[in-house]
Amino acid sequence: MLNIKRLIDSIETLKLTRQEQIAILLFIIFLRNLLESQLEFPGFIGFVKIPTDSFLAFFLHFPLFYIGLFYALFIILSWLRGDKERTANALVIGSLIILIPPLFDSLFIGKQYHLSYFYEFESFSRSLIGVLAPWIKGIERVSPGQRIEVYLADLLVCFYLLLSKCGIIRALTGLFLTHLVIAGFGAIGIVLTPLLEKNWLLFSHHQAFIQFFSILIAGLYIITRRREIRLEILNIILSLFIISGMVYCLKQRLPLKIHPFLFSSYFSLFIGVNIMEIGLKQKRWLLVILSLLLAISVRYESLIFAVGLLGVLYLIKIFKSSPVQIFLSGIAGIFCLYLGVSVFFFYQTINLTPILLVLIAFIASIFIIIVKNFWLRMAIMSVVLVLSYLMPFHKSISEHINLFNAVDAMRKNAYPDILKYLDNQRDSNLANFLQPVFPD
Repeated sequence: MLNIKRLIDSIETLKLTRQEQIAILLFIIFLRNLLESQLEFPGFIGFVKIPTDSFLAFFLHFPLFYIGLFYALFIILSWLRGDKERTANALVIGSLIILIPPLFDSLFIGKQYHLSYFYEFESFSRSLIGVLAPWIKGIERVSPGQRIEVYLADLLVCFYLLLSKCGIIRALTGLFLTHLVIAGFGAIGIVLTPLLEKNWLLFSHHQAFIQFFSILIAGLYIITRRREIRLEILNIILSLFIISGMVYCLKQRLPLKIHPFLFSSYFSLFIGVNIMEIGLKQKRWLLVILSLLLAISVRYESLIFAVGLLGVLYLIKIFKSSPVQIFLSGIAGIFCLYLGVSVFFFYQTINLTPILLVLIAFIASIFIIIVKNFWLRMAIMSVVLVLSYLMPFHKSISEHINLFNAVDAMRKNAYPDILKYLDNQRDSNLANFLQPVFPD
């Protein structure tokens, strides 16, 4: 027991900087993804054969899952342990246990398992009591290696707190909360099921999970630093231009079914713009990174405008209290407007956004910066929202309507309908995009 205590002390007292801790954790997560994709189902690197899905899963969705999980456990254990630095070192090195499932299942069971979330409450409820009855059967999506991983994590947390002289009550509390957090993360699929239905807005189910984990991590980060981070109402007002973009697009009565993912996308962009500005002003770079992840979780074009907005906000920070700042604020409003429109109009965002609406966003953003009264600012934004709804639409959107219909038909495996839409737009970008996949 004394040797174990010395081992824990040696791990806790490692001279690791925060950057080194993050690098070690990310590498362990990378190894887990590599081993799982190769040794578990499906048995090849990257999880899926579609490059976009593979990238989102390997480098965004699953890493965010583990980062969110470890962050939640870090908050709990540092509270129970009473020492953040020592707990961080122990948790980073202890994260090596996530390598157990693919190695154990492959080497000792000799079977590939499809490791996944719980998508029904029955299997989730069984997993919650599984710690008391590890012999229970019928839990789908839980491999023998995963069970060892979870039970070992519970026990390691309990013994870690005991050896740290935190007392039996805190040790048992740590065991219970650890199991509850792990099971809760495994059940996120139940919560996100309404967002995962096939729809033209969702090109990969990984998008919804990236949104959830990015917002979760940002929320935990802000809550744990609530005394240090200042929330500014101006950020919220400027991000309302995203909503004006949504209002303009919805007014067009596009041939589509309003989907829950639509609202989660706008919520993600709204949150993303706010945490981006907070991160830049207060040098909270994690929030800046999460804001870009929220943008890419919506679609690729949204990321383009988010990067543009990031550059403009950084310039505003440099040219503070100058005429240049006022001009740049107008540009920031335009980028926010484009973010809102990009959810609907993808690669045609700039082409299908009226110049008059862009000009209104530019002028309104400048006035919002100049005017200091909150109610006047809200009045300006209300006018912008009304004008967005009343804005006439002069350009043809037939190509874009065919894009919606073609993607929807693709989701339904209605390939003859896809060819029909290609015939309707043979000389358009839509035909150029889909024709190699569905030749005549």
